[in-house]
Amino acid sequence: MSFDSHFANILGAGWPASGTEPEITVDDGYSTYMRGDMVAARRALQRAAERGVAEAQHNLGVMCLGGEGGPQDEAAALYWFRLAAEQGYRAGQFNLGLMLERGTGTARDEKQAVYWYRKAAEQGDADAQFRLGLMCADGRGSRQDLAGAVWCYRLAAKQGHAGAQRQLGWSYESGEGVEQDEVQAVRWYRKSAEQGWADGQFSLGNMLNDGVGVEQNQEEAVKYFRAAAEQGHLDAQLNLGNAYADGRGIRQSKKEAICWYLKAAEAGLAGAQHALGVLHCYGRGKPNYPEAIRWYRRAAEQGHAGAENNLGIMYDAGRGVASDLVEAYMWYSFGIVGTDTGATHNRDYCAKKMTVEQIAEAERRVKAFRPQLESSNGDVGIFWVDRRLDS
Repeated sequence: MSFDSHFANILGAGWPASGTEPEITVDDGYSTYMRGDMVAARRALQRAAERGVAEAQHNLGVMCLGGEGGPQDEAAALYWFRLAAEQGYRAGQFNLGLMLERGTGTARDEKQAVYWYRKAAEQGDADAQFRLGLMCADGRGSRQDLAGAVWCYRLAAKQGHAGAQRQLGWSYESGEGVEQDEVQAVRWYRKSAEQGWADGQFSLGNMLNDGVGVEQNQEEAVKYFRAAAEQGHLDAQLNLGNAYADGRGIRQSKKEAICWYLKAAEAGLAGAQHALGVLHCYGRGKPNYPEAIRWYRRAAEQGHAGAENNLGIMYDAGRGVASDLVEAYMWYSFGIVGTDTGATHNRDYCAKKMTVEQIAEAERRVKAFRPQLESSNGDVGIFWVDRRLDS
């Protein structure tokens, strides 16, 4: 059901036919909304909600959450979602769970979020099934249950939920909660990708690029990387940049590679920052060492092991910066912690050129600087707010 028709039904439902309040017909409510009079629409919903109409309570919560027709009020949104949820209205149950999971308008309560997601999921709500699956997989709000997560994903995926299709694909690819089956992974990734879900496009691109569960087709992989990248998917932007840099599935182009790396790097993706450094240092054409150092440093300060090692190399060799063995030793040491296999060899070789005093100073810097690196790390991901106006 569309929002327009659902909204019209809500405004007509439960409204008194006579008495002190004027009679409001379905057409009146619909026309109010279509005129864009959000203040009148919110007022009408308020009156219907106060009479106990669950749909009105839910939609009033949505308007309060979005600040439509009046001030934004997260606490009021939570209140109205709860009233609708307690009447069994599944969209209210879902949105109440979402606010509790994220701590919007209230303290975060993942256990209660799971409770309300389960209520909505039992009524067949695909979004709730998807969110419940994610929480089961992560062990948030309840014990971890990977098989239970797969069950939830499957329920939602069969209803066409693109996010659940992607997660079900991942479960098959990784073998978490279900027997590993890369062909099934590709099947579900493709269903998700064809609906325009960026994570599904990215995952399908990876399978096509590597020939896992499907015949290798790097040209098609580029198509899906591009589709996800154009939606702002950072890892897809990185992979599209890699394709241009290496000429895999598309004509090689340093200019295009830099363009896509930059999009992800400026959004904070350490892998893209490191890739930019590598391209400026070793790509076609004249090296640009200062730019390489700038991007290596940004990635290294997020704890990217390859960037830490490469920054050490720049200081060791004096490329784009004055040679500084103490700084080189320090960055090599961080790369070792980050499991870069070349960093151990590089640090040991560097140490042979250093005095005892220089090594001691480098070790002191490692101890002093490492906590700053760790505190600067953070997840870079996509965060969205689900603002559903109907069930």
